[in-house]
Amino acid sequence: MNTLRRYQLRILPPAILVRKALHRLSAPLVHRWRSRNAFRRQPYSTVLDLPWDASHTIARHLTQLVLTNNATDERAAIAAHCLEDRLPVLGCGWIHPWHGVEVPGFEEYCYHYDGIRAGMIERGQWLCQLLPSCAVPRAQWLWNSIERLHHRPFDWQRDFRSGYRWSEASWHQTIALDEVAGADPKVPWELGRLQLLPLLAMEAAGTHDVPYQTRLIEQIETLLLDFAAQNPPGFGIQWRSSMDVAIRLANILVTLDLAADRGMRRSTIEAMTLYAYDHARFVAANLEWSEGMRANHYLACVAGLAVAASYFPDCRWTQALRRWCAQQLIRETFYQFLPDGGNFEASLAYHRLSAEMLAWAYWYLSRFDQTRAMLESTPGMRQRLEHILQFTLETTWSTFVAPQIGDSDSGRFLWLIPTCESWIPPHRWYGIERPYCAQRSHEETYRVLEAAVNADSLPVTREYREQPARSPCFVAPDFGVAVVRAGPAEVLLRAGSIGQYGKGGHAHNDQLSITLALDGSEVLVDPGTYVYLPSPALRNRFRSTQMHNTLAVEGMEQNDWASGRGEALFWLTSNRADARILVAEPTDLVAEHRAYGVPCRRRVQLSEHRLLVQDWCPARLAHVAFHFHPSVELRHEREAIVAVHTHWVLHCFWQDAAIDVGQTLYSHSYGICCSTPVLRFRPQGTALVIEFRWERRS
Repeated sequence: MNTLRRYQLRILPPAILVRKALHRLSAPLVHRWRSRNAFRRQPYSTVLDLPWDASHTIARHLTQLVLTNNATDERAAIAAHCLEDRLPVLGCGWIHPWHGVEVPGFEEYCYHYDGIRAGMIERGQWLCQLLPSCAVPRAQWLWNSIERLHHRPFDWQRDFRSGYRWSEASWHQTIALDEVAGADPKVPWELGRLQLLPLLAMEAAGTHDVPYQTRLIEQIETLLLDFAAQNPPGFGIQWRSSMDVAIRLANILVTLDLAADRGMRRSTIEAMTLYAYDHARFVAANLEWSEGMRANHYLACVAGLAVAASYFPDCRWTQALRRWCAQQLIRETFYQFLPDGGNFEASLAYHRLSAEMLAWAYWYLSRFDQTRAMLESTPGMRQRLEHILQFTLETTWSTFVAPQIGDSDSGRFLWLIPTCESWIPPHRWYGIERPYCAQRSHEETYRVLEAAVNADSLPVTREYREQPARSPCFVAPDFGVAVVRAGPAEVLLRAGSIGQYGKGGHAHNDQLSITLALDGSEVLVDPGTYVYLPSPALRNRFRSTQMHNTLAVEGMEQNDWASGRGEALFWLTSNRADARILVAEPTDLVAEHRAYGVPCRRRVQLSEHRLLVQDWCPARLAHVAFHFHPSVELRHEREAIVAVHTHWVLHCFWQDAAIDVGQTLYSHSYGICCSTPVLRFRPQGTALVIEFRWERRS
């Protein structure tokens, strides 16, 4: 029995262990039976399957949104790429994601795929070779509904970094995610969420150029029909994760809401309404719920179904679905969000994702009297939302960019404010010449939460909003983070739970780590996540103690993890750090942990031009590291290290310690990696004092 299984046996209640064991034994038989039935029937829904009158159309909720969100430059730049068939692929940037394109490879892995013979594309004969036979007739009809001449099909099954390709003829429950080295299912999943389409629909709705609008609507229809034709319900990698199906469901319906009255063909609207119903049925039948521990995947299922139940025509089925979603949303709000407003997964990126899903689901359900009454009458619900709103604001820099505490996989639910990072040079997406959208800005999530709390009629407005004020000192003891601010400087200190009620699936060994921003531009950074499944070694390296701005003891981790692939990459098998914040005052933070068997303490003192960091550990320190943003250049001058930033010059002073200036890895967004400078101090004793001073560049 491996380390992970022993740890699970130790922490899970016996009753849950028994039920999980029985489920594991019965699952292969159930999957085999469901798979056999799936290949015997046509997988797409027809009008006869709908629980409402097929003549009814979906509701409209966002028709006025374009008037209050005029980020026209960003949307136009995104639309220009899409009209050239370039799509934003996670970790690759803007590429042509066609069948058979060459890929860069990931590490030493590069899988070849020839693609489709050109002569087979026009009438969809090529679908016979890729799809299960039960899906081919409807898939060919969808493909032949594409109006654009000579459209080259996109490949929705391929990881465009390693080149590995999953099969769209495979029943979703038979697809293994961790058996192929270097392959990353997140790459096709992110592309298949279709989160680009609402932005294209907003661009089409906001223009008065009729030919341009026609091209945009045609491209939206092409993308929708291309995806639907190649991804029959239940088959292929795009149906392997119910979370991603639910997110795609929400984005399809929001796209129809924004684009249906802008020239979209009625046949496309009807076909995609049926396809959206397929998504809703699939999610409802494959909820990612677990009595042992459930998290953002289950919340995504609830949020996606809440959006669907708000758009589908009113009937008993949609009414019952809305009530169920409201009940689940209430329960998950108190289960997944802590009293201080932070999400329970020990990650700011996952807090953003989960808060965004919660806010959108709450906003949509509040548009109906019955579910609004359920939400508003729940004791403590509004207060918890207000705490989530405050936490979301206080844990971001003045630019709304958040430091990367815990895992950061760049996931979003709905994306309606296209904050392109080329508009914010200090935070541009490294490694990509033409970035997509800001992966780490939490502004849109804050605005949607604000709309949910205030019962606004429109969920997202970028204009006419004052910049909210942040506190000089903010502490969230349940999540385990404290922030102090002085003048242009903002410092965040991490010390708290590993999250997920002890599972630690998205936590890093980052206790007592700090990050620093000046005028919202990052100087001291958390190195991020980079990847999950493609490389267990890199996954573990980025969550290790050595990769964070904290004190480390040679050969020891703050908390342990199990070796292996798959599930082992999303567990911590010890929780010995017991980190906590002891003091949180406007200019002074003190925290400690016991990961090395003795108390290790850090004190952080901040003023407008100075940061003082003091570390104590009874065990001899191996080193204390400080990772800088890639835009920073380090050089040794006399008795100080000088860090030259885009807008600032910092001087670092220390005593009684050896120093090493080196390079390490930094991942600004999932799948993107570059080198960045790091300072490592090796103290002569058990204490270390480091001082940073800064001034603006002339």
